[in-house]
Amino acid sequence: MADIIVLRGSYNNLVGGIPVTSISKNGTTTDEDLYGKDIASCISYLLEEGLTLMFQSADNNGYTVMFNRSGTVPQNPIITILQGRIDTVVTLITDAGSVTGILTLLGTDVVQLLEESGDIILVPIAQINGVI
Repeated sequence: MADIIVLRGSYNNLVGGIPVTSISKNGTTTDEDLYGKDIASCISYLLEEGLTLMFQSADNNGYTVMFNRSGTVPQNPIITILQGRIDTVVTLITDAGSVTGILTLLGTDVVQLLEESGDIILVPIAQINGVI
């Protein structure tokens, strides 16, 4: 079984739960094909297999979960993306819309942007769906 598994479930065509619509993993394949199965059942299966739920996020289109077997805590993928972007202009996409500015602070749960107008914006990392 893989050491890191990321599952994405889509809210489209909901019938009997949130189906897994994409899988990303490293290492060997899982003992069970998870694609198309209810994400809650997959979470239960992966926990029983000894993986640890490390990250979860939801947006208007679906639900994402990340599991890890090794016991080390991988960073939130948004933090990883933003680490190399400090002091550069970024656009953060959230459910409330997008915001653009210079990334001036990257915390464990919030980012700070300096907008062109001079306004300082704080955005919770959990609310970020994408980075441009």
